Amino acid sequence: AAAAAAGAAGGDVTTPYGPARSLADLDPTAAAGAEPMSPLNLGAGAEDAAAALLEAAAQGSADAAAGASWLPSGEQWERLWTHGATGIVIVAVQVASFLVLLSFADFIRFHLVMNRRGVVRVVRGQRLQQIQRRMRQRRQQRQRQQREEANEAFGLDLHLHGAAAAA
Repeated sequence: AAAAAAGAAGGDVTTPYGPARSLADLDPTAAAGAEPMSPLNLGAGAEDAAAALLEAAAQGSADAAAGASWLPSGEQWERLWTHGATGIVIVAVQVASFLVLLSFADFIRFHLVMNRRGVVRVVRGQRLQQIQRRMRQRRQQRQRQQREEANEAFGLDLHLHGAAAAA
């Protein structure tokens, strides 16, 4: 608002050092060759985007007197869009790489497993899956065997020779 008011008066954003045409004009340390005083120190892309906004503000304040739009020009919009898209791509790549790492987390994680003798061991995720698969197969085999024993106890012999005898 102060920049727009100053711009409306003189057509440019003014500083104690004269009219500002870039961020370097607003920052006296930049002219001395020191690190620019960026409030967040976001890097060159953010500096360019801020410079584009500053140019847009200066242009807008000059155009406001003429009744033109305060929006940035096409080139400035393009620059802002490019920097924004770059940031979005960077965040998307970070999220994707995190999800890939998460999918491999089971192979990295360690588990405590107690065997039948009560001995606790530390195993990795892949080994845990093998142990669980083997336990599941043993349980299914035990259930199958119990079913067959129960069927034989009731006289239901469902094996091939029993089916052949019924036919």
